[in-house]
Amino acid sequence: MRSLSQGDVQILDGTGNVFIGWGRSAVMTEFSIDGEVEYDARFRAAVFFAFGPVTFYRISRHSWVGKPTTRPDFVVEDGGIYVSWNGATEVVAWQLEAAYENGGGEDEEDEADVEFDRVSQTFRDRFGLK
Repeated sequence: MRSLSQGDVQILDGTGNVFIGWGRSAVMTEFSIDGEVEYDARFRAAVFFAFGPVTFYRISRHSWVGKPTTRPDFVVEDGGIYVSWNGATEVVAWQLEAAYENGGGEDEEDEADVEFDRVSQTFRDRFGLK
């Protein structure tokens, strides 16, 4: 790999691995201390490397904690619920709750039936509703 311009190098704390941003080529690669490729990502096809529509002027790798300022989004459609976890990286699981009303909710006899579904923070297309 080569870059016509830009790019940078970072020695990673703890491992001594080398992280390279290939600048104009929009590629990032992490090498182990032994020179083995640990990670390689490309943000466009190699045919476009010379044109430069996407570049990495500067890139770095570090721990990051996602702390969204908004609640997760959801959509109810076709008997299912679709949820966006919103990038909250420290959340281990979410609890989805559904209530089905038997009555007006004015007294104890009219209490809603409530179901709980505890789900891990993984990508899932759809959660079914009964």
